[in-house]
Amino acid sequence: LSQVDPSLLESAGVLEQGVLIYGNATTIGQRWTYNGTAGERISVLVGGETDVYLELLDPSGALMFNTQDSYNWGHALFDNAELPVTGEYTLIVRARRADEWSDGGYALILGRPPADLG
Repeated sequence: LSQVDPSLLESAGVLEQGVLIYGNATTIGQRWTYNGTAGERISVLVGGETDVYLELLDPSGALMFNTQDSYNWGHALFDNAELPVTGEYTLIVRARRADEWSDGGYALILGRPPADLG
């Protein structure tokens, strides 16, 4: 077994702050890109018809975050992630299971977490 090189995944498009987008989750995954700035904090929420998880890769391709262990059917979230460098980040959306329930549509939004009010 080996992990699929993210650059070989279907490019689903470019993410923008606050824009709701739609895709189709598969066990192979869909690849989105985001042009981030060093020190910027982002949150990503995805919800859909199947059990999904997210992976965030930094501009060098190293895994920063994943939600693979969250086990929340139909949605995944990572919140308040700080981007270490300026560059093109990769967000991969995958269906968790490889069976008749694996593929399905999803909606995803990337935004900035609210400023600390305390």
